[in-house]
Amino acid sequence: MEMRQVHNELDDLARFGGCTRLLGQYKIIGDELESLDLEMRSRRGRVDPEILRNFRQALAFISTEVLSAYREDLLDPNVSSSELFIQSDRDTWRVLTLVLGGIALALAVGLGMASAGASFLFSFSVAFLLAAPFAIAWQYAPREAVVRRLRFARWLMKEIDRRNGGSGIRVRMRRTASGFRPLWAPSVGGSVASCMKIAVRD
Repeated sequence: MEMRQVHNELDDLARFGGCTRLLGQYKIIGDELESLDLEMRSRRGRVDPEILRNFRQALAFISTEVLSAYREDLLDPNVSSSELFIQSDRDTWRVLTLVLGGIALALAVGLGMASAGASFLFSFSVAFLLAAPFAIAWQYAPREAVVRRLRFARWLMKEIDRRNGGSGIRVRMRRTASGFRPLWAPSVGGSVASCMKIAVRD
């Protein structure tokens, strides 16, 4: 167990080109984003100034450049959530399990009606209508993890904007949308490239 932990720590360090400081800062950012997300969920998205103040204070000693690099990695689909020290969406597997169960139940109802003497067309129609909502949920469930990363990126964008003289409350939609584009158009690079870039500047 200890050996595996050592290997994981070495892998983490290798991903950042040996930048121990940057590795630690990425962990802090990831932990604070997770904490903020948990607080926001518990309050059903209601913004609490104290929570935002605690979030800003926790990131106070992390440079804007590192926050920007982390945000770029959030928007890069080639960078996994584990590399950013955040969890994959916790609800995705629950939704997928529910979807599979719903589709299986719809098929069972259709087959049951057919075996009871109902026409094939009627049984198929009923099964299709019952399964359709679950199929739609199946289509959108995997995107929840992406939406979660976009939400994290938006929070960091607000903090970066605040540090650059903005209010930190609203970020222009055009700027935010342009930053989200890499998630649908994969880019080259990631945390290693960001690390090397920052390491050279440091």
